[in-house]
Amino acid sequence: MIFTIRPTAGLTFRVLPGSILDITTYSFVPPTTLSGFLRRLAMMHAGFDFPNTGPNDQDTPFYVLPRELIPLGAYPVGACSRPAHRTYRKGPRDLGHRAFSDMYRGKASGRENIQLHTWEYLLTDELTGYVVSENEKELARMTGIVGYGSKMGKEGYAFVERVSGPLPLQRTELKAVPSTLIPADDLFEKNPRVPADIFTLYSFVWLETEEDRTESQKKQRRGKSTSLPKIYSTSAFDEHPSPVVKYKPFPAARVDGQTGVMLDYLHYEEIFIPVSLIETLRGEIVYE
Repeated sequence: MIFTIRPTAGLTFRVLPGSILDITTYSFVPPTTLSGFLRRLAMMHAGFDFPNTGPNDQDTPFYVLPRELIPLGAYPVGACSRPAHRTYRKGPRDLGHRAFSDMYRGKASGRENIQLHTWEYLLTDELTGYVVSENEKELARMTGIVGYGSKMGKEGYAFVERVSGPLPLQRTELKAVPSTLIPADDLFEKNPRVPADIFTLYSFVWLETEEDRTESQKKQRRGKSTSLPKIYSTSAFDEHPSPVVKYKPFPAARVDGQTGVMLDYLHYEEIFIPVSLIETLRGEIVYE
């Protein structure tokens, strides 16, 4: 399924690990960020409140698309894309509350309390996002979020302008320009000399849920358990947190929009999605 996403301002998708003085951005929407963005729109469409996931909360819950819906990221469209825009700011050396208050009231003690910060923005008029799934019915429900928008990434706002699909994908190995990122290991194993930008990205690690277990495992677990199971999300449109326990990093590559590379793809007309990216972003399951 294809999501046409319209930003309303500059966007920042912070590259981590990084520095608090130099905020850099990915030149696309990372898959995990797209997952959280679309999940929030689905919850709003279903009539639920925007979930509270403040970074300072203890045991902050995850709200992302269910594991069977695999987001592949969103990418600037054609001539609208350009390198990240870097801004320069003077800010406090001490980021504590007292230092901020002194600056606001003009009581900063000297130049030594000021230092240079940089902040990057992705400027684009349109993004194309991709989500794949073997569950066509659940994927088709996502057409309901057209017109919904929310905060996206570390800074910025965007809304879904149009949704196309679900589209049938055919698997084939050939040389083509990929529509998405590629796991770097897969790219360079089959195309060792191709130029590409390299990024550290993340996939989800999922907690085994009741639905993942076989019938025998369910009976065995019920015999041992003395506490009620926690309710986790089973749909993008419910109100429950997702069974995600952590992120797992992997190296990803992106080639320019003109370079074809030999890979195993799922494709529909001019859309070419590396199979290895889907397998990587499907994530792992850990067992309690």
